Amino acid sequence: MWKKFSQAFYSEHGLAFKAFTFKMNNHCLKIVPAQLSDLSKILLLESRVYQGYLPWNSTIFQAELCKNDSLYLLVYKETALIALAGIRLQDKEAHITNLAVDPAWQNHGLGTYLIQLLSKFAKKQQCYLISLEVRADNERARLLYESLGFRVRFVHANYYQDVQQDGLGMILELRH
Repeated sequence: MWKKFSQAFYSEHGLAFKAFTFKMNNHCLKIVPAQLSDLSKILLLESRVYQGYLPWNSTIFQAELCKNDSLYLLVYKETALIALAGIRLQDKEAHITNLAVDPAWQNHGLGTYLIQLLSKFAKKQQCYLISLEVRADNERARLLYESLGFRVRFVHANYYQDVQQDGLGMILELRH
């Protein structure tokens, strides 16, 4: 399903990541670290994914992209941004901050691939667990995370205030 066939070294803001091109379902895709110049494309992707509900605005993304302990990956098909995944590292723990897959690319394994990629990255950084939050009513995302070994650790009451939904704090222990 996924075939990696080229790599180029990239390092910015203290975290290193090897950008690469890979094949998924006969499509050539490229994963690159996000930069501030990608901000407008990121916001357009989020608007397609969240259809009117933007969890983050440009100010939040700008701050995140400049942090030394964060890494945001973009997936391109040619020049079209089709997915985004973000992770923050702190005290040997990793936190997935964002995962957005264009609706046309959902249910093709890309979200799974990105979560697995972030998990491998966190392991290489010597993290012992990875966490994330998901809306309690987002059953599809919760089932994806559970299929990858995440389990609900706690409930954040009214965590998503814009839609008045609880957030489920989920964790995955990383084995070395």
